[in-house]
Amino acid sequence: MNQTNLKNIFYRLQKQMIEKLSGSREIIKHSGVKHFTILSGFLCLDSPWKQPFGTSFDKVISNLDEFSRIDLGCVLQTRSFQIGYGDEITVDKSTQEEALIYFFFKLLMELQKLGTVPAMDIEKYAKALDSI
Repeated sequence: MNQTNLKNIFYRLQKQMIEKLSGSREIIKHSGVKHFTILSGFLCLDSPWKQPFGTSFDKVISNLDEFSRIDLGCVLQTRSFQIGYGDEITVDKSTQEEALIYFFFKLLMELQKLGTVPAMDIEKYAKALDSI
């Protein structure tokens, strides 16, 4: 199967999934609580890219639509990152030595904003890192 066919299949599957999800929202009663965007990210040991956070990374991130966005990521042997989606896309990156702990603190900070992590001054602990 060639690359074009794979892209078409992936596109159709993604479209079907979105249609099913948007239809399911109609049957779920709303409790009045404000909905938030679900965080997305990944944690892996290594990357097959020669430069995991180079031009290819920037190109992929800048071309993601709102349903495909990545908020956090950690490539343990390289570094971690957090992406901000405002008027412009921003990418903050850790040092290689702090990849895992950076990812952990950034994830907890984002979860606290959503109210899913008990209150504690994570930023105070995180300031001990050079990357934050």
